[in-house]
Amino acid sequence: MATFRVALLILFACFAPGCEDDGRPVPLARQGVIDLASWDVERDGPVRLDGEWEFYWDRLLAPEDFVPGGQAGDMDGYLAFPGFWKGFVLGGQASLPAKDQALSLRDQELSPRDQELPGTDSVLPGTGQATFRLRILPGASVRKWEMQLFSIPAAYKIWANGWLIASSGMVGLGEEEESPDRSLVLAHFDSQGAPIDLVMQISNHYFFRGGVQNPILLAAPGQLEQAHAHTW
Repeated sequence: MATFRVALLILFACFAPGCEDDGRPVPLARQGVIDLASWDVERDGPVRLDGEWEFYWDRLLAPEDFVPGGQAGDMDGYLAFPGFWKGFVLGGQASLPAKDQALSLRDQELSPRDQELPGTDSVLPGTGQATFRLRILPGASVRKWEMQLFSIPAAYKIWANGWLIASSGMVGLGEEEESPDRSLVLAHFDSQGAPIDLVMQISNHYFFRGGVQNPILLAAPGQLEQAHAHTW
């Protein structure tokens, strides 16, 4: 288990947001879009999908809800991944980009601020459900992808361009409907060089805070498979 944790820390550290490779900044999502045109994953390696994802609170939306005339409605802001929705202020400013979230995971667990926000009409509690959305502009070189989702403390589903590519547990609107599961998932999908629209449902009715604790990694086929195999 110790070796497993060390391997994960090294993996995430290698792809830390804001790090530079040959003087080029690592991509970061801004207002729901991450542009990978200057980042060749086959040459530069996997990329973390960190930064501002569109945030739809208290709604479990599917890809069809985002088509013209769909039921998505207005978003509630942007939530920085990796991060949690506990303490998010509805109608307030977007949360800080992931590169500015300086607290370690241990510091986050012990943060007094988390203890002081019980959840009101405008300040979100730790439990509930939400949908997140990210548009990826991948460039034309890669047409097949793999994505790693690690130990999200909740239940989730994620779609890429309308196709369900990964899920963990059973998403629900309450404790009776939800079945959470911490798992390590490696998903594969094709994009044919076109933009990728990710839609992710998360429900959390059992843990202290809902959201995404660890970076979601995107890579070319085979780049993450070896590390994924070593964790089991």
